[in-house]
Amino acid sequence: MPVPPECQPFADLVANLSGQEQTVREAIPGLGGADRWKKMLELGKVRQQLADQNALLSACQKQHAADIETTIAVFDLPGNSSQSRIARVWKLTPDGQAVKQTVTIKDNVATFNEIIGTDRQSFGITVEGTDDAAVNGPDFRSGPLPTASAGDQPDPASRIELVILPPIAITGSSLSQGAPPLPIQLSFPAPALGSIGISVATLDIVIVNGDVSFSARGTATLTAPSPSSSPFTFTNSLHVAPAFSLTPSMIVDVLTGTAPVLTMPGLLGSVLQLITPMLSNALLAQGVRPMLSLLNTLIARQVAETLGLPALPSACVLSLRSVAFEKDSITCTPVLGAFGTVLSAFVPAAPVVSVSLKSLTIQPSLIGTSNPKGAVGSVALSDHAPAGGVTILLSSDRPDLVVVSPEGLLIAENCSAGQFTASPVAGQAMSSQTIDCTVQASLQGQTLTAPLAIRPEQPPTLVPQTTMPTLTPVTGDFDVAEIALLTPSPIRLQEPVSGQITIDGLPTLSDITGTISFGPEVLPPQPFRIHAGSVAGYFAFTLGPAFPGISLRITAWTNDGKKKSIDVPVRA
Repeated sequence: MPVPPECQPFADLVANLSGQEQTVREAIPGLGGADRWKKMLELGKVRQQLADQNALLSACQKQHAADIETTIAVFDLPGNSSQSRIARVWKLTPDGQAVKQTVTIKDNVATFNEIIGTDRQSFGITVEGTDDAAVNGPDFRSGPLPTASAGDQPDPASRIELVILPPIAITGSSLSQGAPPLPIQLSFPAPALGSIGISVATLDIVIVNGDVSFSARGTATLTAPSPSSSPFTFTNSLHVAPAFSLTPSMIVDVLTGTAPVLTMPGLLGSVLQLITPMLSNALLAQGVRPMLSLLNTLIARQVAETLGLPALPSACVLSLRSVAFEKDSITCTPVLGAFGTVLSAFVPAAPVVSVSLKSLTIQPSLIGTSNPKGAVGSVALSDHAPAGGVTILLSSDRPDLVVVSPEGLLIAENCSAGQFTASPVAGQAMSSQTIDCTVQASLQGQTLTAPLAIRPEQPPTLVPQTTMPTLTPVTGDFDVAEIALLTPSPIRLQEPVSGQITIDGLPTLSDITGTISFGPEVLPPQPFRIHAGSVAGYFAFTLGPAFPGISLRITAWTNDGKKKSIDVPVRA
């Protein structure tokens, strides 16, 4: 490859040092002793200088490369795009863009010659299909070329990835959202006549056969020599086409259509003809441009929604390879393009499903201290829980009187509600008056509350029976004696279920904890707690719509204790 002029000084130094290196190397065999050692040291220094200058020459050649070779990788989702393409290099100036070079893409590679130089960001690239009559737009518009990479990294412009997407349709009713509020008030100077005021009362924008036809009706008022006014009608049309502009935010462009026509009777109409171009530009700015800006936004938004994304990947450019017009809609074939591997390496972020607490209820809202089952609470979400479910934190403002179980209520994926229990603390001394408590449910900073009143009651007298199990000593281990559902059987999918776990002893010194599982592994295991002074704890769960069987095995065990299981019928 020829050396760019900017790099010639480095090339000259490399040539000079190469000659020195050869001279010193050839002198070494005829020397001996100290002279030979000195010459070898000299050779090492020359070779180090030569390596440094070669590195500088390589960097300079990369910066001032006269050629750029770009691989075009096309991912055609519809599978019907053309195979023949050309690529153009555009010179970007403050006045616009001009074609610098056009090349045919061969074997998915485009080679551009002598175009980059030192200011590569003043160039841009487009890619276009050539063998499909329906294609009237580009597959890619680069914007300014990216800067060259440092060191040995590949040039980011050496690869372009294109993803051709299925067509999308934009309806005319969607574009009506871009119409400006009426009336539109305009004012234009009229030499020797004062000024002309324009009040636009109606503005109709219609897309027909690729043309944006807009008509305005209203009243024109002349302030001098004597005030007068007259109704007018103004019509104009422009052509909508895919944008070839290297400004990435512009997806569709508007080209000049037919000449504007102003209709107004009388002398005022003759005067008003003088301002027709100004009126056309003003209505275009206030009436048509907002609609086209909305069209660009709608196309980008709809493409992102088609891909299931909140927004298009950064560093990519959206182009339209074709635009077709029907009765009241525009059908576009979008193409995403980017330099490097932006698209093939893109990994969408996990969607954030926003759910919130919808309601919290407790029934009954008054329980006595002798009621071992307590009350059943229900929590509802604003929407179905996302993948992995959500955990709601439950608590009481009087934990000395009310035990809420579980403290973390898991609502499974695709379910929207769950249940828990709120029970009085057994053996807790109370006054003779009912005490008002509050149960709280919290999720992502949101908290709902529900009232629960605790009424003091005398505990029931236990009558010894020969069939009662012997209680385990308080210092011993406890096993699960029984698992019972509080919800009627069979249980139903997507409906909250609550249950009770009873152990074979009465702990008096500390709480008993354990684990409950749901087979066949349809829900994560959850912990349960039985408080000191009680023989029962509670659990709650909800089966999702994808439960695979007709029965559910519920297994519970205390820490280091024996397992106890029950099988529960399930109905969809």
